[in-house]
Amino acid sequence: MLFFTAIASMSSHHHITLIDPKTDGLEYLFPSSLIHASAHTTNQHSYFAAIGAIPYGAFCFNYSPPLLDTDLHIVNIPFLSVAFASLSGSVLELILEFISSTLSIDNHLTLFNLSVSDTLNDALDFRAFNYTLTKSRSIIEVRLDFNNSIDHWRFLWKLFQRNYQQLEQQYTFSLTTVASCLTPDAAELSSSLLPDWAHPFNPGFFSPADSPLNLVLKLSNTPFAWLNSSLIDDVLLFENLWCFPHEKSSLFAYSLLYALFTRLNDFDLSRQFHSCIFSYRDENKGMAKLSKRLQPFVTNTTTIHQLSFRYLVS
Repeated sequence: MLFFTAIASMSSHHHITLIDPKTDGLEYLFPSSLIHASAHTTNQHSYFAAIGAIPYGAFCFNYSPPLLDTDLHIVNIPFLSVAFASLSGSVLELILEFISSTLSIDNHLTLFNLSVSDTLNDALDFRAFNYTLTKSRSIIEVRLDFNNSIDHWRFLWKLFQRNYQQLEQQYTFSLTTVASCLTPDAAELSSSLLPDWAHPFNPGFFSPADSPLNLVLKLSNTPFAWLNSSLIDDVLLFENLWCFPHEKSSLFAYSLLYALFTRLNDFDLSRQFHSCIFSYRDENKGMAKLSKRLQPFVTNTTTIHQLSFRYLVS
């Protein structure tokens, strides 16, 4: 991955520098999962930036060119953090203008998707902001440690195992990976029953598309349920679990979880993989129910807000 170094002189109080966090010794500014995921994403380029001569803030952004001339440019900012107790709209506007300048794109024709923590979202001051908010969503991020309850781990193992055994008895199915689901499966994956946030190739997932832990359950050789996950520094990043509407959807979902569990650990939890970052959109009711089942493992829960901005045209 190539990186640049450039300094923005848009403000005498704030300057923004593009960095390579690994070679510049600034890895501490970013989540390790973000750096890892960016290094394994092949369909878009990721940029890391520090704010301030002695960094008091940092952000990451990525960009994929539009397919058609009439399409908007879409810039994703999956991470933004500042040390200040509040962040003014003017500083956020400087960040968006810096991104537009760096990418040489017109901010009037750009949609920015920004992810911020609960605390930062509450601190944002939009009164001086020259962009308009077009959409707001929330992601729930739960950190788990399966070692917190070996008894509950074994309980879930048996529960998911029973579902997997029932699946074997009742259906003809196969397990594969998301990366293998190209044409002719693409038509099924574009079904109107599938919300964009549950799509297995959702560009917002940190888990690389070719992760061997992106599992798909096929019925009659057609993708019917899947999950998106990956291992990052021995931590399981679990981002999505989806099944098309069916009376046995819980059977399919739990069977996929058993397939995932058995790839990472065993009944006695004797392997090193026991930490998990479990994240899901608040619209995903199935993942919310699963989160309750995982409650004995929870060490921390955070809400992340996803905000979409467009330049305000008067």
